[in-house]
Amino acid sequence: MSPKRNSQDDFLERTDSVKNRVREAIDSADRMEAAAGYNSATINPNRLVPVKVVKVDEIDGNSFVEHFMPHLDVTERLGSFLIDWAQFCAVRDLIFRGVSPLELKKVSQSNAKQKTKKPKYTRDGINIYRGSSTRKDRRIYMSDMLYYRAQIQGHPLNIKLGRDVNSAFKKARKVKRAIEERRDPISVLEEFMPDSKLLPKLKREKQAGEQTVPHSSPAEIAEQFKSTRDAETIQTLVDAYLKGAAKASVEIKLKTAKGNINRLRDLMEEGLGYRRKKGMSDKELAAELFSRPVTCLTPHVVDKFKDIMLSEEAACSLSKKELMRKKNGVNSTIKQARSLFSKKAKAIYRRANIEFPFPYEFMKVSVFSTADHEFSLPQISNIKGIFMELRKLKKANPDKYLVRLLGIFAGLRPQEIKWLRKDRIRNSGYWYIRIEITDDSETKGYHVRSVPVPEELAQEILSTCKGNGSEFVISGHMTYRTKKIFGEINDELREKYLEGVRRPSYELRKFFATGCKLQIGLEKTHDRMGHKDDDTTKKHYIDRHATEAFLDIYKEWARTLFGGEPFAE
Repeated sequence: MSPKRNSQDDFLERTDSVKNRVREAIDSADRMEAAAGYNSATINPNRLVPVKVVKVDEIDGNSFVEHFMPHLDVTERLGSFLIDWAQFCAVRDLIFRGVSPLELKKVSQSNAKQKTKKPKYTRDGINIYRGSSTRKDRRIYMSDMLYYRAQIQGHPLNIKLGRDVNSAFKKARKVKRAIEERRDPISVLEEFMPDSKLLPKLKREKQAGEQTVPHSSPAEIAEQFKSTRDAETIQTLVDAYLKGAAKASVEIKLKTAKGNINRLRDLMEEGLGYRRKKGMSDKELAAELFSRPVTCLTPHVVDKFKDIMLSEEAACSLSKKELMRKKNGVNSTIKQARSLFSKKAKAIYRRANIEFPFPYEFMKVSVFSTADHEFSLPQISNIKGIFMELRKLKKANPDKYLVRLLGIFAGLRPQEIKWLRKDRIRNSGYWYIRIEITDDSETKGYHVRSVPVPEELAQEILSTCKGNGSEFVISGHMTYRTKKIFGEINDELREKYLEGVRRPSYELRKFFATGCKLQIGLEKTHDRMGHKDDDTTKKHYIDRHATEAFLDIYKEWARTLFGGEPFAE
């Protein structure tokens, strides 16, 4: 993993600098030396060779950087740029033949050497790493700079140590000792990382927090606990929260409330450094933790939880994608735990006449910043495969056919498909599917809506489910209709077309949003999706780069399956 750079501009300047140095290394190379290296590489092809050997093939610095470098592994050692000879020969031959970029990429990757991990040095339990600049998925430059990865108030940082290994370990020990001694984070950053973007942020938070409750250490938390036993315990709030969630007048589902309580238990267990006794159940652990007063919920609890869940070793061993997922998981736990102090929760405590010191500082600690996910369609061959399977499923398994049809052409959520009754497909001068709260289930966010559909699609759905012996569109007993069939569909889609997607059946709804937007526009698409905010539809459900080619697939299969248009105007 590359160390996080202080600014994007700095990263670009460094990349341009590398390119310029590569150009200079080639253009200034002696032809005799280049020829000698070329001949040596020909005799022993499985080796790294100086980049200057390309001069023998009449390739100058600009040509190499522009045409060859994007497809090669370029490494710097002791001031000299090296390339893999076998990989270069394969790429060179294809470029001279004028093959397509896709074919060039495939051959380049197949000839690339297996990447090794960045140099890592371990001494006395301390790990330091060399940094590297990366471009897309290909390593092009490894620096001599060494870094120590540390966590300060939940923020993962790469602290620059210098180029000498022994000096780097001395500095890393000082950093680790300062963090373990719980020195003021501002003083730690001022001493070891004065150019960090986190430093001014912490200073602003400190100035704003001088009039509020300061962060508490573990010893201070224990002292607070001793002196505030008459305050309301967390267990009192938990009991009231569960009772309130069971009431119809409170818009919190009981299942959601129990999940939030479990996440608070998890956060407290790690954040308070509690060691679970052998054989202790989750219920017994919760009783032990929740016997504490509300005042024990301090910023320190959240910070320590973040540090433990995203430790130095974990951060080093995870890929960027895995690290982002880990951060999202930590954020989710923190947000769910804080739900016990949300507006709805406070209304529950007010009704129960419970007063307690509200943990303002606990609620204000920031979570990890994560990437803003943007939906993109899978490969066109996978999209076509999903549509083609509809024709096979129509005869082989009508229920699975209807589940996919309702997701792709009506944009219904799996939860809505599970409980969709036949009489909810209606004709009021136009055909539509009515999504509303029933005795069996409730809509997401308690929102009801009507989804206009083409007449041909409505008739196709009704005729397919007509003789299934159920009042629901999907036949079978409740377990099959609500769980088993969706589990099977998710496995099938994930195995064939949507690898790595957590909820493939939900992904079909995003197909609908993208195709619908292309034909009838964003405003109508937003209404049919049932989102509160149109930004949700636009950012997370629509591929903004999709073209008419995707809409053409929809039109083709709408005509094939039910003889109409894919979307109602």
